[in-house]
Amino acid sequence: MIDFDSYKTGEDDEILVMKVSGKLDNETSLYFFDCVESEIEDGSTKIVLDFEELGHISSLGLGMLVRVHSRMKSQGGDVKFAHIRGVAAEVVGAIGLNKLFHFHATVEEACQAFDA
Repeated sequence: MIDFDSYKTGEDDEILVMKVSGKLDNETSLYFFDCVESEIEDGSTKIVLDFEELGHISSLGLGMLVRVHSRMKSQGGDVKFAHIRGVAAEVVGAIGLNKLFHFHATVEEACQAFDA
């Protein structure tokens, strides 16, 4: 199961923060992508995915992160990731995704990174 809670932040509410909880795995990855895709289609160009409450991420889930990143770039936007830790952080580092993605310790740091 996967769940989302989202809110807008930033000076002009230009940043969408999506708090992701549950598991990002074979059963939920496509739904996850569809939800992010819907936000992109609605005009979001700056998205922070907050994984503080994410309990598990599978290889398919990691693949969906790559897909989200590519989709955002193709639309002229950007996505940042916050609070990825534990086994997920180890896997991300081991396969080198930390060189592709922008990972941040907090949502606030991720939001500030859009201005940098």
